[in-house]
Amino acid sequence: MSFYTALTGLKGAQTDISTTSNNIANVGSNGFKKSRAEFGDIFGSTPLQAKTVGVGSMTKSITQQFSQGNIATSSNTLDMAISGQGFFAMQAGGNASQTVYTRNGAFNVDDSGFIVDSNGQFLLGYPVDDDGTVSNMTLAGSNKLKLDAQYGDPQATTSIAMGVNLSADEPVIPATTIFDADNSDTYSATSAVTIFDNAGNPQSATVFYIKTKGPTIEDPTHKYDTKLFVDGLAITPTLTAAVDPQEAPLFIDKFGNQTTVPQDPAYILEGKGFPLYKADDLGVAVDSTPANLKGLGIETFLGSGKTVTIVTDPMKFKATMEYQALQGVQNPVAGTFWGKDFLLVDVDNSGPVSIDIPPGTYNGTQLAQAVEVAMRGALGDNKKVQLTPTVDNKFSIDLKSTSGDGLSSGLTAGPISIDLHGPSIVATANQAIAGLEMNDFLVHAQVKMTEAMNTYVQGASPAAPAGVNAVNVAALGVDGRLFKKLVAGASVPMTAIPAGNDILKVVHKEGTGTASPIGISVVAAVGNDAALVIGGALHVGNAITNTTGRQVTITSTGNDSSRSFDVVGTDINGSSQTERVVGANAGTATTVGYFKTIASITAVGDPAANVSAGINTNTAQNRHVAYANTDSKPAIKAYDLSATMNQTSGRYGVTAGVPFISVPKADFSTTPETVRFMQFNGGDASKVDTALTTFFGTKDIAVASVVQDPNIANNYRVSLTFDMGTATALPILGANEMPITVLAKPSDHIVAYFEGTEGLVAGVSEAFYSGKIVVQEVQNSAKRVAAHSTTSNTTGNKGLSFSTATLASGLNRSTLGLTTEALSTNWVDERNPTVKIGYDEKEQRLTFDATNSALGLGTGIGKNSFTVYSQKLDSGTNGLGIPSFGSNKDISLATDDKSLGNAFLNDGADIQVTNKRYGMDVDFDTVNNLFSISSGTTGETLAANTALGVATNQAASTVSIGRYQLTNLGGRDPVDDATYAFNKIGDGQNQILGFPREGIVGFTAATGLVSKPAVATGIKGLIDMSLAFTITALGGENSFNVVVDGVSAFIKVPEGNYTGTTLALALEGRINNMQHPSTGMPIGGVDVAYNTAGNNLTFKTGSTGDKSTFKVDGAQRFGLKDIPLGIGETALIKTPVQATDALGRPLYVSPTGVITADFAEFADNIVEDFYPLYLDDGELTFNKAGTLTSPITQVTYDGLPNAALTVDFSKSTQFAQPFAATDVSQDGFASGRLTNLEIDNYGNVNAGYSNGSNVTLGKIIVANFSNNSGLKQIGNSTFTSTAASGDPELGEASEDGFGNILSGSLERSNVDITEELVNLITAQRNYQAAAKAMETTTSMTQTIIAIRL
Repeated sequence: MSFYTALTGLKGAQTDISTTSNNIANVGSNGFKKSRAEFGDIFGSTPLQAKTVGVGSMTKSITQQFSQGNIATSSNTLDMAISGQGFFAMQAGGNASQTVYTRNGAFNVDDSGFIVDSNGQFLLGYPVDDDGTVSNMTLAGSNKLKLDAQYGDPQATTSIAMGVNLSADEPVIPATTIFDADNSDTYSATSAVTIFDNAGNPQSATVFYIKTKGPTIEDPTHKYDTKLFVDGLAITPTLTAAVDPQEAPLFIDKFGNQTTVPQDPAYILEGKGFPLYKADDLGVAVDSTPANLKGLGIETFLGSGKTVTIVTDPMKFKATMEYQALQGVQNPVAGTFWGKDFLLVDVDNSGPVSIDIPPGTYNGTQLAQAVEVAMRGALGDNKKVQLTPTVDNKFSIDLKSTSGDGLSSGLTAGPISIDLHGPSIVATANQAIAGLEMNDFLVHAQVKMTEAMNTYVQGASPAAPAGVNAVNVAALGVDGRLFKKLVAGASVPMTAIPAGNDILKVVHKEGTGTASPIGISVVAAVGNDAALVIGGALHVGNAITNTTGRQVTITSTGNDSSRSFDVVGTDINGSSQTERVVGANAGTATTVGYFKTIASITAVGDPAANVSAGINTNTAQNRHVAYANTDSKPAIKAYDLSATMNQTSGRYGVTAGVPFISVPKADFSTTPETVRFMQFNGGDASKVDTALTTFFGTKDIAVASVVQDPNIANNYRVSLTFDMGTATALPILGANEMPITVLAKPSDHIVAYFEGTEGLVAGVSEAFYSGKIVVQEVQNSAKRVAAHSTTSNTTGNKGLSFSTATLASGLNRSTLGLTTEALSTNWVDERNPTVKIGYDEKEQRLTFDATNSALGLGTGIGKNSFTVYSQKLDSGTNGLGIPSFGSNKDISLATDDKSLGNAFLNDGADIQVTNKRYGMDVDFDTVNNLFSISSGTTGETLAANTALGVATNQAASTVSIGRYQLTNLGGRDPVDDATYAFNKIGDGQNQILGFPREGIVGFTAATGLVSKPAVATGIKGLIDMSLAFTITALGGENSFNVVVDGVSAFIKVPEGNYTGTTLALALEGRINNMQHPSTGMPIGGVDVAYNTAGNNLTFKTGSTGDKSTFKVDGAQRFGLKDIPLGIGETALIKTPVQATDALGRPLYVSPTGVITADFAEFADNIVEDFYPLYLDDGELTFNKAGTLTSPITQVTYDGLPNAALTVDFSKSTQFAQPFAATDVSQDGFASGRLTNLEIDNYGNVNAGYSNGSNVTLGKIIVANFSNNSGLKQIGNSTFTSTAASGDPELGEASEDGFGNILSGSLERSNVDITEELVNLITAQRNYQAAAKAMETTTSMTQTIIAIRL
């Protein structure tokens, strides 16, 4: 019996597999409806049997699912889909009269014009009246829908009546205007009529009116030239050659440029045919254009003024759209994009170049500018900053003090030395030596400067204790201004950046010394608002003076929590300091600040009992660094307090709309400013709920008040400033709620951040990141002295260290890169340097700016000036333009002056070594929300001498855009070899710019001729520049004011000996180093040449076109005073239209002078590139009353093949009214040919014919059934009705209960391939299980038989 039971399961599984396989096989069948096998169990029993075992299963039914399939568009009008309920009704082919139903709308037309499916079954429709009304809505009265191909009999047009009114106010079109039918500015008006030939073919007869003359005293008439076109063919009686004023025949090239002598020296016209061009059809002159590539529309990202964020920090890569695309996220979080390898570009066959975009927030216009800057920089003349070892890689900074005699002296321990060839967060030592791009160099230099200034106070002997150079600290005057900086030994692992929230403990110990609880004032009673008696062991003369800053403790024997004490003294730097401290309840209160001296302590109010005062031991304090990564953008923040919230019911809640919590006093403060909630299970796996943080979130919440908890003596009640929305209570915290940690008081002692350079150098957007956590002291904690015992940075009594415990979440601290740590003593904050480097783009020099508020008088450091200098060289100059020792200047800290370097030239390797390109444009269309990128050059491919001005082969302007494929860490995929497709490079995708585009869509090829650069030509120099001459700074003759394409700079060449050629080279290098001071737009490709014959200099831009400009102003002796502005020139072109006949065929003039469209006989004997030019004739004349005076009879045109045509203008007028076609007619008509077919959403089949007739052929029947599952499938997604389905309910599309008909669309199958594959796997496993059951049954049976035997 069990064998049979298993066998039924096997059969059922086989049926299920068959059903699923059929679904998968038909995934591509239009209109196919998937099936589902449904099974039931077999169960047999008698009334006396209470509990029995079933005997297997059986197939109950194979049920089809009639859900809607996806609808795909099609170019075939007869492809139809029903969107909604219903089926197409069809009549079977052949002799069968059966009506069948389908949702497969793939129809076509058979040889007889009937609309049929692929099986030849006829589509049924309701018959309609002439007005399109359905006349019969039954199957018996339905028709097979048929497309009639013909309609009516033809008659050729022989006469046209062209009655129009030409406005008397129309201005005269200048005679020099070249007519262009596509340019309404070249004619006054136009009228048209459709005419027909003998076969009834439609042709368009168009008359253009060009006003050539207005009324004068001598001749008060108005005159118009007319041009008649029939299907683009100009109908004229004769040809008239166009000539120049000397009556020499004119020729045109392909761009409509006219000449009397073709440029090709081998050009011969006699005995050759040529295409027919007329002067009125040359078109309007337009600019030659560059290749342009438009991206896809990006309304989602940058439409309606939206902005996007570009990031380059590897820790934030997972927040980018690029990462989400790599992971296949269906609904990605938009707004953040990856700036590394942002675009892969090729301009004019430059080869692929990848560009980066700096981090920041951009709108569309700003992003377009950033991309343009990056492209021009990567493809242009930019060079790296490369320094020669031991020559110009080092420089010094000295801080100076002025003595009473007015003399200044530098640091007693020597200047601060900076080595730019050392490693930094920006570059390795080898990279620094090899050279860096300018912005990278500036950041690297700033990092090395700050590093050197901090190294100056660290560790070298003599050091007291180890880790601080007390001598150098004293020389700088920064004792009492030192702080500890703690850096993680490793980056947060990029492959496993922790998600969610966590808390890292930092152990912080300030100052030195042991506690003295009564060292200031012994235990004694204190009166109301009275001062404590300073008489403790530490007092000297009624005052306390500490060796360093110490916290003051006030110990109360009674409850002084409602009283305060004012502590007055000086801070560690000697500045006056007063702090009010809230008393304790039979305990000790401690000041936040550190006091070097204490002058008085006064009670505010009446202390409850005896009070004493002393100094704190400065024991280690736990600080808390919150880590948050809930949006794939990790961030950290330091807090001073951490407490555990009381989660007992009633200890938290809402009072008068204000939420409150309860926390222990010992871990909290009365002035916490903000709180922040985090939850961790504390190792208890049963704690899984996070109701509180779900409600409050994990961001800072302002504290409204802190008061005594009325229910718990040792707790505070903390009320929060929080918008409760519609909530009236806090969530109930159940037994499974995770413990709640409350972080409070954003730290006044430390700050935590991820190491990086974002915003470090003014004007530099590029940023670099190490991924390391940094914690450093701030505010009062950043006032250490060299004598502090906690100055030790390596062993023992550390001032800062990461807790060795696990993180609050239980994770190992190595997950945040805290495997090791490095502690150092510093005096300059790397995020806010005291001496800042910059680059003056106008003067092309470095600048150094020392901060007076950090170094000057009144700061405690008390420096008066600073200076920057390089080593003195035996020959040459410092490669960075930093003045050498002896020529450097002292810069007062009391002014805003900067230390200025000399102009210098980047002389490292070219960033783009070959195939440099200039002048590329990137634009953002704010209307259509798309980017477009254009090459910097114009022109299409042309062979030499094929157009005027083209003496050599001209290459086409091109642009290709793409992106390297990225890895999961944001790096460049090494497999991507930047393969080219059509205008596309690489395998990656730039979503924010809409590139790459597939195929030719979005690409506009370049047109015309190469445009010309701007050229500024100097006059003849006053000196012979072919001979050597000397340039000095005297009179500023080594200075040149240059403006290129709107970017200006003061160029200075080094003093020395030159010739015209070497001066040109010196200027060229410095001009090509120019960049815009705010946008960073670089200049490149400028060519400066010395002309021996004219003894002058010429300047030519790398960019071309009328936007290109060049202006230079220099010394008169070089011929550069007041020379004219150079402006580029965009090559103008026209698009001549070849004359055509009535059929639209191009016309030619044969070698014998015959006008013909058939040039086959002389196809090998046609002139190329330059063509003779001809004129049109025709004129209308009106008198001052607006009446037509000429011609007054019909005009006959015999230019049409085998036909004559007359045009009657007699009803034309010229009144002071707008142009109007008042009486336009013709006497021909055509037999209508089917020209278009339209099927609307209601199922109306509308046919349009060439004679203007529109006929509704019928209306498609839509049928529905009460039970679709009862239909019988007969193949090709076709069904017949059954008793189970019920009779069809007929209706019309778009009515209630019936769907719309979508023409040009097809309904795909409703098979979900993923679901079916899962079903197939399930059925397969069922089959295997049943087979195994059979195998087991057989084995058991054999065993039983063997036992019996």
